[in-house]
Amino acid sequence: MFFKMMKTLNYLFLSLCLLLMTASCSKKPDSSLPAKLVYEQTDQDLGSVIIEDGTRVVKYTIRNDGGHYIYLADVVSSCDCTKLDFSRDNLWAGEKTTIKVTFDPKDLPEGDFERMIGVYTNMKQRPDTLYFHGVAKHK
Repeated sequence: MFFKMMKTLNYLFLSLCLLLMTASCSKKPDSSLPAKLVYEQTDQDLGSVIIEDGTRVVKYTIRNDGGHYIYLADVVSSCDCTKLDFSRDNLWAGEKTTIKVTFDPKDLPEGDFERMIGVYTNMKQRPDTLYFHGVAKHK
């Protein structure tokens, strides 16, 4: 009976040690660090865009590499040819979100084009600027 109880206690002790080691190895956000917004890509080349083919979708993935939350206060575009879809939920440390831009080239003249997207956050008053560009062509 004594040995059975000692064996059980040893298993409990080993389990507790393993749990503590796993918890100490996992990376936790440092809340003393400021929020830090990182864009995976800020400029996207769409290449040749056939005007008659209709809308194109451009996605920008962003993540919070800091210790405090960030939220997207607003996302604006430089033209009416875009529709923007984004979340206003808090972006906590380590989390990612996507800004989806639906672009309609129907009113573009042939040739080079560039559009800008302004991203306003709770971190600063001026927006971060994202770009996409390409060459509009008819079939």
